[in-house]
Amino acid sequence: MNLLMYMAPVAVAFLLPASIIMKEDVVAITFELCRDDPKMMWLLIFNSALAYFVNLTNFLVTKHTSALTLQILSKADNNIVFMNFQILSKADNNIVMEAVDPEVSVTCIDLFMLRMIWVELN
Repeated sequence: MNLLMYMAPVAVAFLLPASIIMKEDVVAITFELCRDDPKMMWLLIFNSALAYFVNLTNFLVTKHTSALTLQILSKADNNIVFMNFQILSKADNNIVMEAVDPEVSVTCIDLFMLRMIWVELN
């Protein structure tokens, strides 16, 4: 828990200036979006809380089990992404999937490639 307590402020200290440098007027755009649509503020709060609780869950899983458990869960997640890629790539046509979401096959392929790059780096 101490790692999360010390890591969050450091992450904010590095990511906030980086986002301001990479996209100019990001703060003004965010305030404008929140002013135009009140739901946007709730979406930002929900997104931030969700990210916090994902990190908290990772730390709690590591605390109560082990880091090996997270590695196994990561491998299971990798297998699911690979299975989805295989199902989509083996089909002659993706009429059903493309009816639901035309970009699903492209998204799945992109996720698989990103996952493979991530695995190679780690």
